[in-house]
Amino acid sequence: MRLLSLFTIITAVAALECADLVIELTHRETCSRPTQAGDTIKIHYRGTFTNGTEFDSSIGQEPLEFPLGANKVIRGFDEGARNMCVGDKRKITIPPLLGYGDKQKGPIPPSSTLIFETELVEIVGVPNEGN
Repeated sequence: MRLLSLFTIITAVAALECADLVIELTHRETCSRPTQAGDTIKIHYRGTFTNGTEFDSSIGQEPLEFPLGANKVIRGFDEGARNMCVGDKRKITIPPLLGYGDKQKGPIPPSSTLIFETELVEIVGVPNEGN
């Protein structure tokens, strides 16, 4: 019985953690093949704090390239980049538990909510339907 109660508590905490990730679609493209776990993607981003202060950006540089689902970026960013079509733009609001948590990371203070404006540039190895 205690094991079941512990499982219920852990499940509830995990559900609350994921529920705080907010993904707003700011520009939608249509495609037959959106991003999925295992894809290597190229994505532009602009990262800000809730007060609007920018802490990082790929604009004017090469887009960020990483494999989805491989724990190479923070969990909220990875989840926010799933099911995107090339050209999609999203605003992803990431709570601390899906970001850097209570740890300082460079210019990012502990327990920070992070906001990323993103645009998917490429799914590596998948033909772009717009070309």
